[in-house]
Amino acid sequence: MAQGREGMEMTFSYEVSKILEKLKENRAKHAADYEKAMEGYRTERRDALIDAANKFDKNKAKLLKAQADGKDYDLGTLMDDVEMHLDKPREYLEHYDDFIEQLSMTKDEDFELSRTMFKQLVQDDWEWSRNFKMSNSKYLG
Repeated sequence: MAQGREGMEMTFSYEVSKILEKLKENRAKHAADYEKAMEGYRTERRDALIDAANKFDKNKAKLLKAQADGKDYDLGTLMDDVEMHLDKPREYLEHYDDFIEQLSMTKDEDFELSRTMFKQLVQDDWEWSRNFKMSNSKYLG
């Protein structure tokens, strides 16, 4: 049923099976994108840890040399030059799973969706989509 007037959101009726099929397809793509981002994150995290360990060792060598030379050396400087700023990728699979479960259990053959719900469930454009893409893009190479 389509309805519309300024200020009112239109709704349309769709086959539940088609919504469910598209939602499962979107979920699979989201899960694959997340896993790929996690692979990139793990690689960057490993590289950052190796870099941090190398810098620590270099600073430790400076500390031991300073001690051997009888000089003071601030232990706090052992971690100087060590920076790790990595954001772990995020996933939103529970959003898909909730709707998949609801639609799988409905007795209805048709389901009414507003434009907003259609964009989320069918076009995979959620309120968090931009954040997901931006936060994970650096790991997707």
